[in-house]
Amino acid sequence: MATVLVIDDEKDICQCFEDLFTTEEPGFKVLKADNGPDGLDLLKKHKPDIVFVDLQLQAAMDGIEVIKRIKQIDSTAKVVVVSGFIDKNDDARIKRIGADSCLEKPATPDEIMRLVKKLMRQKEGEW
Repeated sequence: MATVLVIDDEKDICQCFEDLFTTEEPGFKVLKADNGPDGLDLLKKHKPDIVFVDLQLQAAMDGIEVIKRIKQIDSTAKVVVVSGFIDKNDDARIKRIGADSCLEKPATPDEIMRLVKKLMRQKEGEW
């Protein structure tokens, strides 16, 4: 079973991801955190396959800092930045710090699942 971690301060977004991965596309374990520090704790404990991080986190640390720390903890983690505000500058900066992909809100379930399947294939190829 693949594990997905969603770090987003919007509880509705976390719930949408959980609904997608447990109802529409069963076979995933979903972990949720509404801030960076809690998300990093879950990352350390559970080693998820894919981590979705909101770029605009409002709590103790922003999405960029969370991604940097994720990569320090687990350099092989597949990280997807999720935001409603991704521009060219963000995209380049996000890739430089180690994110594997960007997903603009609102994303459709099909877009999310295509991306997840792509990242899972990449991860399997790394083993």
